Amino acid sequence: MIEWKIRPYSSVKRFEEVNKIFEELEAKFKSHLEHSKIKPIHEDFLFAQNGLTALIAGTGTGKSYNYVRMIANSETLIPKKPFFEDIVVCSTSAKFDTTVKIYRQAIKKSNLIPIKDDDLIDFLEDYVQKAHIYNTINYFINNGLQDPSSEMIDIMKENGLINRRGEFDFIKTIIFIAKKLEEIGWETFPHRMLLVLDDFASHPLLKRKETELSRFLKRLRHFYINVIICVQTTMSIPVDLKRDLKDCIVFPGINYDDFHKLVLQSTIGKLGTPDELWSKYIKIRDPQTMIIFHVAARDIVVVPPS
Repeated sequence: MIEWKIRPYSSVKRFEEVNKIFEELEAKFKSHLEHSKIKPIHEDFLFAQNGLTALIAGTGTGKSYNYVRMIANSETLIPKKPFFEDIVVCSTSAKFDTTVKIYRQAIKKSNLIPIKDDDLIDFLEDYVQKAHIYNTINYFINNGLQDPSSEMIDIMKENGLINRRGEFDFIKTIIFIAKKLEEIGWETFPHRMLLVLDDFASHPLLKRKETELSRFLKRLRHFYINVIICVQTTMSIPVDLKRDLKDCIVFPGINYDDFHKLVLQSTIGKLGTPDELWSKYIKIRDPQTMIIFHVAARDIVVVPPS
């Protein structure tokens, strides 16, 4: 059997020059890399930034209440501004349910936006385009309006801000940036969105892994987006999405076979074997107690009803 050798690139003399280049690039683009990382948002709010969360809850267990409560909790993380500037709740009706209508009053900083499932793909395409322009411009601003990235140069060329000699008109660029940021209308940077897919059990947009939405959900970190998929059973989430979960919320009532399969098919298995997790889960009786598997944070939190 071949022996496994541990040999970091940094230990190989031949790679010293490459290591130096990578270290310089990491230092230069540190904020880019931090913003796109999948890591716990805060020590008191362990959900992974840019992550996919499953919220599996039967009727009457408090699904809507709990995701609105999570949104309200996220607003306490940064003084004077929200972590998620936009909260988009997508459903078949494009209306908030009664629970959300009542508790949305607790949301003070984020914009709460309802959207119909039929309009979701067009909305996301528009959002991605805006996010690309917005983030590129802000990185350019934060770099002192110097050394524009290739993406920023493309935007300048498209808007006639660069002459034939490759020089950009500073005044025209400032005016363009001001108008574009006003047009987009976002206030935070990085701009983060939380997308809630409400009652998306076996939804056509998620039925196959090659659908536009399924592909989009695998690229969340590039656009600083978190997604919560709300369903009623463990079987309602496609396996390929279960394998990409960064957090998973469940409630008591799942039977042994379904729980066992959920752990095996998803990233939850990184936190323990199916039987190890089941032995703890089965002891929780209150139907409104929330069990959160924070896979990225490698932690499990039990939240009793308030």
